[in-house]
Amino acid sequence: MVHIALGQGVAYRGITHCAVDTFKKEGFFALYKGVGVTLVTGVPYVTLQLTFYDVFKRLLPQDNTIVYSLLSGAGAGLVAETLTYPGSTLQHRMMTNGIGGRERLYRNTWDCLVTSIRTRGVRDLFSGLSAGVIRCLPATAIQMVCYDTFKRYLT
Repeated sequence: MVHIALGQGVAYRGITHCAVDTFKKEGFFALYKGVGVTLVTGVPYVTLQLTFYDVFKRLLPQDNTIVYSLLSGAGAGLVAETLTYPGSTLQHRMMTNGIGGRERLYRNTWDCLVTSIRTRGVRDLFSGLSAGVIRCLPATAIQMVCYDTFKRYLT
């Protein structure tokens, strides 16, 4: 059986076990911890992706090759991920805040932000960025190539 480790000594046998256990120990709304910051940072992330994809495409040769689209997409992903990464850090902290029925460290997302900066500094909000970048480079590159391909076929 595969166990999913979520940190702080909590392990789940799968997504269903995680949802049921969370609901039992923390209540219905615990299933939505971190969703507020996700909504606030999701729009800027996608906006930055599309904006910088267009910027990088204009900077590269205009021969419409897939390589230039991949490079432009990867660059756009890098910029968007870096600029919005503090939101991901806050989201993950809020999701694990009070996990398994433990005492909550933060009252809300604002308290999480202020406490994180006060105790560990602004740099702490970017901890884990390298893993985020490794994930987003190929993902955004492929996403933007697909975007261009579908756009071309639909117009």
